[in-house]
Amino acid sequence: MSRIIVIGGTGHIGTYLVPALIDQSHEVVSVSRGLARSYTHNAAWDRVEQITADRQAEEKAGIFADRIVELKPDIVIDLISFNLASTRPLVEALRARSNTSCIAARSGFTDTPPQSQQARTSRLIRSENTV
Repeated sequence: MSRIIVIGGTGHIGTYLVPALIDQSHEVVSVSRGLARSYTHNAAWDRVEQITADRQAEEKAGIFADRIVELKPDIVIDLISFNLASTRPLVEALRARSNTSCIAARSGFTDTPPQSQQARTSRLIRSENTV
């Protein structure tokens, strides 16, 4: 199966995604700040390699993307891809040095009106398609 790196693996989505990937026989590496554990206990977490990383600090130092590439992933699932400026260097590093698929996703909520939310989402989709 695949070696999958999940960035933000102990957060809301990762809590459920990581065990599901393990159950499908994937090798999973969870990259997180190390400040939280998954929301629920699942024995699958015993088979997950845990990597502690401060993404913001490592991006500022220019080493985060290279660190992820060095993990030799087949697939990278980035659950804390909050903006294009953060996502672009990772995608470019993966394209340049490996044959890796990268999925950037996030969850969140907002109190803005639905029309504003829809317009913002449309702008983000258009800008993120330029990567």
